[in-house]
Amino acid sequence: RFMGVNQRHHSLAVVPAPHDGDPGLVHLMVEVDTLDAVGRALDNVTRLGFSISSTLGRHTNDKMISFYVRAPGGWDIEYGTDGMLVDETYYTAEEITADSYWGHDWSGSEPLAAFTPPEK
Repeated sequence: RFMGVNQRHHSLAVVPAPHDGDPGLVHLMVEVDTLDAVGRALDNVTRLGFSISSTLGRHTNDKMISFYVRAPGGWDIEYGTDGMLVDETYYTAEEITADSYWGHDWSGSEPLAAFTPPEK
């Protein structure tokens, strides 16, 4: 589920965790005003050794140009720009067949905490 509090397509994504069905945090999205700000942030998190969950790319659902970095809690922060605004009066959710137009390579990503069974 994508959730939001303003005209941004979404700010939060949750999914039922497969091991217990409870909602699990997938990502929290932060939108900034320029592509340069996104690029500088990507340079900084890479330089500081944070785990990049997904490379830079543009989503098909909200047109956001973003990358994902793993937070210490095992969920992702999506950091991006240029996302579409949604007027709930006229917007209809649609099924997408591709995550992104380009980029967003998830191949090096560890499983999200929501998909990792709790330790016993």
